[in-house]
Amino acid sequence: MKKVSLDVWIQLIGMLSIVASLIFVGMEMRQSQRIALAAQQTARVQIFTEIVTGMTESGLAWLGPNEDYATSNRTNQMLWIYENDYLQYRLGLMDESVWQAKLRILVTTMRGCRGREIFEVRREGLDERLVSLIDSEVIQGECI
Repeated sequence: MKKVSLDVWIQLIGMLSIVASLIFVGMEMRQSQRIALAAQQTARVQIFTEIVTGMTESGLAWLGPNEDYATSNRTNQMLWIYENDYLQYRLGLMDESVWQAKLRILVTTMRGCRGREIFEVRREGLDERLVSLIDSEVIQGECI
């Protein structure tokens, strides 16, 4: 057996440290990208909800029946918020228990007739995974 010098061991430890540092930096960049995506989505949701709030104050419906514009607008806003929450949950930025609490409220909202009506109008513009979740968890039987 050949004896390995101390210099070789130091070089090996140095190379392993560099590899570990690169892996750590890569993981941090990935997390930063997830946070940036969630922040962009949150900013878009904020703009949409402010627009719809303005329409509600003007007595107009953003999407859905005009006779109950306030409820229609609130339901539309909630769908944007739930979509944003779902994205944050999927990206690992929301705790499981928080998501489950939000999901229970989503289920209650979507079981209502107005919630389903707005959902059906907005279905094509929502995240496909959220639509599948709503379809599997909520849309069953008659609305209340």
